[in-house]
Amino acid sequence: MKPTRILTCRKIIRSRSVAEWLKEKFSPYEIHLHKFKKIIRKKRTKFQNMVIADTYSFGKCLLLDGEIQSALSDEKIYH
Repeated sequence: MKPTRILTCRKIIRSRSVAEWLKEKFSPYEIHLHKFKKIIRKKRTKFQNMVIADTYSFGKCLLLDGEIQSALSDEKIYH
């Protein structure tokens, strides 16, 4: 198994296996990693970094500045 290089919290990071991950830090003792199936779109807007990605756990997600804003899996709650 190849080692995964982890950078700073709440950033999109790249492992050596070419898969992309999102690392979320909840406390000094808890982190969650979300693996992306595919990055659909990356763009730097005038105000923030925007990523639309398809994840294994949540489906398609919108991320702004490395933070998940909404996901297909919870869309039914709001509409």
